[in-house]
Amino acid sequence: MKFKWAGALFLLVFVLLIILIANNPFDYKKTGTAMDTMYNITAHGLNAERAVTKGIDKITEVENRMSATILDSDIYKLNNGGQTWGNHDTIRVINRSRYFSWLSGGIFDATIKPIVDLYANDSNPKAADIALARAKVDYKKLVENQPLSNGMQLDLGAIAKGYAVDEVALILRQEAMTNYIIDIGGNVSVYGKKYKVGIRDPFGDADDTFATITASNANIATSGKYERGEHIYDTKTGLPIDNNVASATVMAGSAMDADAMSTILYIMGENGLKLVEQQNAKGILVLDDGTVVLTSNMKPEEIKISNNKFKLR
Repeated sequence: MKFKWAGALFLLVFVLLIILIANNPFDYKKTGTAMDTMYNITAHGLNAERAVTKGIDKITEVENRMSATILDSDIYKLNNGGQTWGNHDTIRVINRSRYFSWLSGGIFDATIKPIVDLYANDSNPKAADIALARAKVDYKKLVENQPLSNGMQLDLGAIAKGYAVDEVALILRQEAMTNYIIDIGGNVSVYGKKYKVGIRDPFGDADDTFATITASNANIATSGKYERGEHIYDTKTGLPIDNNVASATVMAGSAMDADAMSTILYIMGENGLKLVEQQNAKGILVLDDGTVVLTSNMKPEEIKISNNKFKLR
C-alpha cells in the first residue's frame, strides 16, 4: 500500500511539474518596435514571459514620457511651453544629459533639437538658418524643473534608449531572471551567462557585424554614420558630423551612460578615448579606413574581429 501511495504521489508531483513548466516557461523572447527603433529582449527564468512583458510595458512608458513627438509626453510639453520637466524619471534623464554635456564641453547637448529639426525640414539649410538654430542650443541655460528659454527644445534621442534598457534590466532582475539580453536600437545589456554581442558593421547592412564581444553583466552601446539625421550633429557648427570615424562603441556601468558616451566618442573620435576611460568605461572606435582603435583599458583579446576588412591598430 505504501508503494502505491508513493507511486501516486510521484505521478501527482510529475504532473504538477509539467503544468508548472507549461504555464511558466523559463525562456521567452520578444521582438518589436518602440522609440523609433527595434527592440529584442530574451530572458531566462521562472515566469520569463511575464517579466519580459513588464519590461516592454516599461519601454512604452519611457517613450511616452520622453519622446519629443508624442503630444502628451513630458518632453513635448516642455518643448511647447511646459512649466516643469514632468515625471521624476524624465528629470533624472535630463540631469544625466546635463552631466555629459558638461563633461564633453557641450559636444553632447540634449538641447540640440532646433538643429535636428532644421535638417529634418531642409537637408541643405542656409548658413543664416543654421546660425539661428545654433543660438537656441545651450545646455548651460537649463535650470532644473524650470521652463525652457530662448526657443530651446530638448531631444533625448541620444540617451533615453539607454535609460529604457536600464529600466528593463532592473525589472528582469527584480523578476529573478537568471540570464537576459536586452537590445533597444543598438543599446545592449547582458546579464548572467556570457553572451556574444555583435558590433554592427558601419559599412554594411543593419544586420551585419564585423566583430563580437563576449560579455556578462555589461552594457554596450554603438553610434555610427548610419544614425546621421537622428542626433549626431556638431553643436558648435550646427553641421552634421563629418570626421574620419565610422562608428563608436562604449561599454559602461549603465546603458544610459554607454548610450551618451558612444555619441560623444563618435563625435570626438580619438580625442574622446581618454574621456571614456576616465568614466571607468571602455571604448571601440572604427575609423573610415577600417582601423579599429581601443581605449587603453581594453585588451585586444576582448574583441574578436570576424571581417578581414577591419584591423586593430
